Amino acid sequence: IYQPGIGYYDVNEQFFPENSLPPTEDEGVEPVMTQTPHQLGITVRDDQVWLSFKSCFARKGFAHCVVAFTTSGIVVNTLSTFMDYLVRLQGAERKYVGIVGGTFQLLIMIASMIFGSWTDKSRKYYFAIMTLLVLGAFMLSVCSVDLDGDRGGDLRWNLLAVGVLAGPLQPLSTELGVEVVYPLSENTVLVIQQLFSNL
Repeated sequence: IYQPGIGYYDVNEQFFPENSLPPTEDEGVEPVMTQTPHQLGITVRDDQVWLSFKSCFARKGFAHCVVAFTTSGIVVNTLSTFMDYLVRLQGAERKYVGIVGGTFQLLIMIASMIFGSWTDKSRKYYFAIMTLLVLGAFMLSVCSVDLDGDRGGDLRWNLLAVGVLAGPLQPLSTELGVEVVYPLSENTVLVIQQLFSNL
């Protein structure tokens, strides 16, 4: 309970004056800003990155967000890299690579906006992420069957479906990660997730 100008009482009713608050698990994570009438200064500690990293992973559920983000990144980047080979199965013309590849990226953006807007209203991030992960894994297995059966036409359509299911995982995982680590910085969440995705 906060009493302005006086201090804080914690859950055990122990009193802390305003100038001597108890340290939290996030102590030192955010940069310190000082403002004077003509200058704004930002002080960043040497161990700032490590403290942010440690503080984010201390939150229950953040590691799951990182796994979902990384999974999406790996799937989308791998399919984009091998799009030329996958689209040209059964002798498809070179122009189809650009058409399918561009449609793949466009569908990822559209699906991300649709799922993002739905989850912003419903706040069902976990449900949406789990559903997309399960359906995306199913569609990847269908793509594998098409690849083994040398069915190029079916594979192209299923690749687009994988884009719709795997692409929105990145923004949804980031939003859920931000919710999990609040009040820490949104940029910290995105940097950590992209670091793991790129590794």
